[in-house]
Amino acid sequence: SKAQEAGMVANAQCIRKHGVPNFPDPFFAFGGRAAGVNLPPGLERQSPSIYIASKACARVGTPIPGP
Repeated sequence: SKAQEAGMVANAQCIRKHGVPNFPDPFFAFGGRAAGVNLPPGLERQSPSIYIASKACARVGTPIPGP
């Protein structure tokens, strides 16, 4: 839904504010039935910075699948 999409964008913004400044906004595909994030080179899903920021932002918006 549009609300979930907006929630995932809010979650990405929170992750950026919590120490991962180059974390991208999520992408939405297949009419909104799929969502994810394409991380830039050098940024790993399992990095401690993403883990910490994701935990800090778990209640902000809608968590993005993947990170």
